[in-house]
Amino acid sequence: MKKIIFLIVIIALSPLVSAFGATAPYWKEKPLILAQGETKTFPIMLQNMVGEKDITLKAELISGKEIAALEDPDKSYLVSFGKKDVPINLKIQIPENDEIGKNYTIAIFFKQISESKEEMLQVSVGISSSFPVIVGKNSQSKSTFSPNTLSNASVPPSSANPIKKIIFLLIIF
Repeated sequence: MKKIIFLIVIIALSPLVSAFGATAPYWKEKPLILAQGETKTFPIMLQNMVGEKDITLKAELISGKEIAALEDPDKSYLVSFGKKDVPINLKIQIPENDEIGKNYTIAIFFKQISESKEEMLQVSVGISSSFPVIVGKNSQSKSTFSPNTLSNASVPPSSANPIKKIIFLLIIF
């Protein structure tokens, strides 16, 4: 009986499928290395390639707040279906007297904002993206990131950039 109910719930929720991604220019195997006192601003690119619906996302910095900040933390981002280049700018600033070799982890959580508040059942999806920042003697931030490199890549950005993803369902009655 429980299996039948579970199956019915899964089938009922299947039309609500939507997916989005966040692509960062840095990840675990390719950390951002900045020198003491250095500042770097770069985009985290949002994409919406599945689901045939536009989505609205909200970003929240969940770790690394001592050196990182979203340029517009209160903004909601509309990611139209088929778009893969909606930027959220992130600013990283290393203190002048920071210890060389110190590691930070920057993590950003992206939550889908529900468009309708009239429904009894609402499903919300979220992902997190994280990457390390290392304080180095010399900056290696000369490596550049451009949204154009994503479209020229032979591997899709979601698989070329191993982003730690967390998917959750929030059910509100």
